Amino acid sequence: MRRIIKVLTGPCTPQTRILDSPLSLQELTDEFEAENNVKIHEARRFLSNKSKNIATENVLVTIYGANLPQHIKLWLTRQEILLFLAKPRQCRKCFSFSHPTSKYKNESICENCGEHHDIQSCTSPTLTCILCKGPHKATDLKCPKREEEKKFLKFKCLNRFSFIDARRKFQIDKKSYSSATSTSHNNHAHDKTHYVTKEKLTEILNRQMLEQRNLFMEMINSQALLLQQTMDKYNEHIMKNLLCNTLALKNITEETLNKNVNENEIKRPPKSKKTKYEVPKIGTDKQFELSSTVTVSPALSFENSTSPCSSKTVSSFEHQMHI
Repeated sequence: MRRIIKVLTGPCTPQTRILDSPLSLQELTDEFEAENNVKIHEARRFLSNKSKNIATENVLVTIYGANLPQHIKLWLTRQEILLFLAKPRQCRKCFSFSHPTSKYKNESICENCGEHHDIQSCTSPTLTCILCKGPHKATDLKCPKREEEKKFLKFKCLNRFSFIDARRKFQIDKKSYSSATSTSHNNHAHDKTHYVTKEKLTEILNRQMLEQRNLFMEMINSQALLLQQTMDKYNEHIMKNLLCNTLALKNITEETLNKNVNENEIKRPPKSKKTKYEVPKIGTDKQFELSSTVTVSPALSFENSTSPCSSKTVSSFEHQMHI
């Protein structure tokens, strides 16, 4: 099956593409509607460029509704909508772009001259387009009406409008553009060398858009500069506060350490003082006074003594001992 069409009432949104779908169109349609709560108007496969009879795995889906969603759920994944920009489809009987050939029931129009007869019976020596009245065939690829139809299809696709809404809004924009060009033309009616053309109007609009863009960028740059200055001041304030807090913490730490050292010194017991004993010097002019009688052994001899006392002192000592 290459195409599924459901007949429902309501506008159809721009078409979307689904790439590499191995499912059948019926399975794809059922899952698409079940997962996204939408109604599909048409689902058909693209044909291969090499062979018009071979269908590919790429599917074109047309959904009912006024607006096309930004994303869809399919195969348990969230996929972005791929918009399909269609080419102008021209009726082969009247050469209009507003309907397919199967919808036209009136007499065919000649492709060369625009009259109501077949092209085989046309005897007109000149070409006249039925759409723009220009000197070319109605199927000419450079026809202004065809270019206008391309713009309409692009407008319809990018704005995600239904065909009816897109046609209506495109006509409104077209009338606004025509009124703007006609007003400019009337203002310069007396000077034919300064009338506003389509290219001139496009240039003016582009210049205005560029000016608006530059103004917007200047605004953004000024805001960014102001934000940068504010952040610099804020960072400077934070660094000052951090430095003050660091110094205060350092002072508190030093005071605490000094206080602990002083308390430890107060609680520590005093060191004991060593008593220095002085040995009295025995001189020749001083004598020892004994409080008791000392008996000296006769064997005691002072001849080989190494005492620092002099012989006179020893004699005096012996004399006192005898007494």
